[in-house]
Amino acid sequence: MEASGTRQLPAAFHRIGDAETTSPGSRPGNYGAVRPNWQAHHPGRVAQKNLASTLSRAERIRLLDAGPEALPLTTQTDLLTLNRTSLYYRPTGPDPVEVALKHRIDAIYTDRPFYGSRRMTAQLQREGSAVNRKRIQHYMREMGIWGLAPGPQTSTPHPEHKIYPYLLKDITAAYPNHVWGIDITFSTPSEC
Repeated sequence: MEASGTRQLPAAFHRIGDAETTSPGSRPGNYGAVRPNWQAHHPGRVAQKNLASTLSRAERIRLLDAGPEALPLTTQTDLLTLNRTSLYYRPTGPDPVEVALKHRIDAIYTDRPFYGSRRMTAQLQREGSAVNRKRIQHYMREMGIWGLAPGPQTSTPHPEHKIYPYLLKDITAAYPNHVWGIDITFSTPSEC
């Protein structure tokens, strides 16, 4: 300790706060918390973060070393900011049965594009495939195909239907009894 009453800290530590900046109500002589100097303990850490941000994930995976004298995999993944569990995953290819079934669905759809999932399922079951409709719906959705069918024609007028003009299009109802309307409702005598 020095004569002034303050303690000298090693270079690897630094104080947070000092006597002037401590909060009111703290004990006299409390100079704040003491924590390790992060940069003194991790001199290459800043460069490591920059390395991880400049390289793509594939490039960082190529930097991994699996030799007998290499660092442990957990240390390497920490340094390269990689998720260790993702290194063990090996993607599998599509199931050959699924591929064959999708090819058959495509062939049937090319021949009969109006088949939806129900007719497609029935056709495949007639051919001997043990499939259900949900599976065929899923595959057709993945393939981006659907049964072609006419949609509702609710806004298409019949060509022989007479189009009546709208007589009030240029008139604004400006005063009472200027415009009148009427509605005819049909009801049978038994409803009266």
